[in-house]
Amino acid sequence: MPTGIYLTIHFALFAIMAGTAFGLWKKSALSRFQLRLIIGFAILFRIILIPSTPIHESDFYRYQWDGKVAKAGINPFLFEPGALEIWENGIVIPYIDSHTGVTWRGRDFSAEEILTLQKLAALRDENPVLFERVSHKVVTTIYPPVAQAVFWTSHALFGDSLAGLKFILILFDVGVIFCVVGILKALGRNSFGVIFYAWNPLVMKEFANSAHYDSVPIFFTVLAVYLAVKSKSQITSAAALAAGTLSKFFSILLVPILLVESPFKKNGRHFFRFVVPVAIFCALVAVGFTPHFLWNNAGPEHVFSGLKTYNAHWEYNAGLFAIFRNLLPFPSAKILSAILLIAVVGILTLIPTRDKTHLAQKAGIVVGSLFILSPTAFPWYFAWVLPFVCVFPKPSWLILGALLPINYLDFHSEESLPFAHATLWRIPWLSWICWGTFATLFAVESVCFWCLKKSAKRSN
Repeated sequence: MPTGIYLTIHFALFAIMAGTAFGLWKKSALSRFQLRLIIGFAILFRIILIPSTPIHESDFYRYQWDGKVAKAGINPFLFEPGALEIWENGIVIPYIDSHTGVTWRGRDFSAEEILTLQKLAALRDENPVLFERVSHKVVTTIYPPVAQAVFWTSHALFGDSLAGLKFILILFDVGVIFCVVGILKALGRNSFGVIFYAWNPLVMKEFANSAHYDSVPIFFTVLAVYLAVKSKSQITSAAALAAGTLSKFFSILLVPILLVESPFKKNGRHFFRFVVPVAIFCALVAVGFTPHFLWNNAGPEHVFSGLKTYNAHWEYNAGLFAIFRNLLPFPSAKILSAILLIAVVGILTLIPTRDKTHLAQKAGIVVGSLFILSPTAFPWYFAWVLPFVCVFPKPSWLILGALLPINYLDFHSEESLPFAHATLWRIPWLSWICWGTFATLFAVESVCFWCLKKSAKRSN
């Protein structure tokens, strides 16, 4: 856990990115050569990190295990990895995991289930180290069908190779860069903004180094936004948004923004632009999940079991949610957070979309609100926000992205780094630093914007 070295390099690279962006910002437009140079270096940075050892991360072991299980013909949603321990040790009484608070489902297994567990045991024994390092074995996989397809493809092509998995994830990551460039051009904006994603050290660490699969849903989500602002047809946007939802459920929040409200028709909605795209989205999501419902007779209960457990227990570096949680019981805090997020989406949907830029801005507000209100604000989740920061650069959001990795300091023991575990009002000091700095800068930006707007009205 070379946290000190990592953070030093992270902030140095952030300074380089910010300095380069400031130099490019002075230009009215980037030349084709300059844009190619930015993208070329972005790809090179990622290639360099493929053989690197992941820092503070183990999620990729679950991806590899899911791909391995699926390739063997077993539904990855059928059993939690810990089911092997339960079966082999004859555990029939449920008990609570002292570390996570999640209940291990001790139970008897049928003869058919035992045959499947024997196959899983054989897979485990092929690579015991991989299985041993799978985290949260008590939880059934939470990753939706398209994510599972990516994991299956990785195992089919590269076996248990982490470098092979990284290569696939980087392809989607680079795809995000090109989608952002497309959005900037479609909106008539300076393409220099793409550097805030392409050269962002947080993005490179989380995908090319730590192999988080979020590059997949981010790609499809940003592609959906690009198609919405580029083309008058919402059909292709609906398909991309469905693929995003089948990769990670967050994408569904943009359905009202991209599919319900037509950005190209101010008065009213007609059938083709509203009902048909939403119907296509729903049909594609249903088609994506159905095979997993039928596979090994898993049904929705198994497919959504892991997601249910995750939503009930996980919290990390929460923003506004941390305040709600201190004022209300955890379930009530989650309900309040969900209501506020739905309210944001609903209000934005009801506000008529003026133009393509306004549409992209709406999408960015939804994704940003999700990050602020979520109980889990892992650093790699912020990569969802960065494509929109490229289009609408704000110092507050950029600085938040720069500060989020300091939360990795809490990976150290309390004895070696007590400050990293110190809290104020049941909120870690590391979170106060991240979110407090963001809130201060955001408030200053808002006041400045209001003053400039008021001054402009007086001038007119």
